[in-house]
Amino acid sequence: MVEKGCRGDGLDFGKLVYQLACLFRLDFYDYVHILGSDEKDFADRLSKLRMQKGVSARDMSLSIGQNPGYINNIETGKALPSMTNIFYICSYLNVTPMDFFDFDAARPRDMDMICNALNKLTDSQFDNIKEIIGELARLNGR
Repeated sequence: MVEKGCRGDGLDFGKLVYQLACLFRLDFYDYVHILGSDEKDFADRLSKLRMQKGVSARDMSLSIGQNPGYINNIETGKALPSMTNIFYICSYLNVTPMDFFDFDAARPRDMDMICNALNKLTDSQFDNIKEIIGELARLNGR
């Protein structure tokens, strides 16, 4: 079976930037700007992914070992997470940092599931799925 690959073929740009940020002692502000986003993008993405998971800001805060208002403060722009907490947040949401900062990806967990499933298909099955997706995208005008 041919390895199909998906979404960067395993290269985690977010993790690479995080490692460079640690090396050069960059703060959260520098980190999100390297990734081409800003604090509002981060807050909006956090809120969207948290709601997709179906958890309250309070429950998520407590689950990652923070005070009850921690996530709410980030989502309302009153606070920024530390570099370490970005990874706790991503881990809790079951997304990679790359997926988190990919603001165009509406459903990163579903994309990962689909990519994993595609890698298990035969070449013929993969080609059939590719045609179906191409036709659906064409019909949607994309």
